[in-house]
Amino acid sequence: MDKSLSKLRDAMAAAAAEQQQFYLLLGNLLSPDNVVRKQAEMRFETCQGKGRNFPVSMKCVIRSYPQT
Repeated sequence: MDKSLSKLRDAMAAAAAEQQQFYLLLGNLLSPDNVVRKQAEMRFETCQGKGRNFPVSMKCVIRSYPQT
């Protein structure tokens, strides 16, 4: 039982970290700062070409951001 609980906690922590990175990306895509927005757009476009599956592409973009 402890192993499954530990795996669940790990999965929840990973999901929370990905969600945080997604919101960082979203904020950067909406940024009024042209440099910040352009960098976010470039990351998104680069990853979007790697696959048509949106969640997979979004994971690529999220992973390209530095951890905060």
